[in-house]
Amino acid sequence: MKAEELQETILELWGIVKKLEDNYKEDNRKFTVDGHLLGSIGEVYAKEKFNLKLLGNSEKCHDAINELTNEKYQIKITQRNKVGLRYEPDNLIVIKIEETGIPIITYNGCGKLVWESIKHKKSKQKFISINQLKNLKKNV
Repeated sequence: MKAEELQETILELWGIVKKLEDNYKEDNRKFTVDGHLLGSIGEVYAKEKFNLKLLGNSEKCHDAINELTNEKYQIKITQRNKVGLRYEPDNLIVIKIEETGIPIITYNGCGKLVWESIKHKKSKQKFISINQLKNLKKNV
C-alpha cells in the first residue's frame, strides 16, 4: 500500500469512528482507535442485538443491563481465541469477530459458570478460550 492509499484508509477509518460516535452519542461511548474501538463496537453490538442499556464507563464489572429483568452483563469482544476477565460477572456475552468481519455470539449466559471454569487464577486477569466457552454453552 502506498502512503497516499494508507492516508485515505486512515481517513476512512476516522470517518467511521466519527459516524459510530455520532450514532451512539447518548451512550457516551468513545470509539478511539487506541484500543477502545473494538470494545465499544462489542458493547453497542450487544446493546442492539439484545436490547440492553449500556452502563457508564466507570462501572467496575458490568457494561450493560436488561432493564426488563434488571440482569447485568459484562460484554467481551475479541478477534483472538480467548477473552480475559478481571471480575466475576452476573452474566457474560462474548462476541468473536471472524476474519470476514462478521460478529458471532460465542457465549451468552451465566458469568459465574465461566468464572468458575477458568483455571490458573493467579494473575489479575483470567483468560478463557473461545472453545471452552462454546463447550460451556453446549452444556447449559
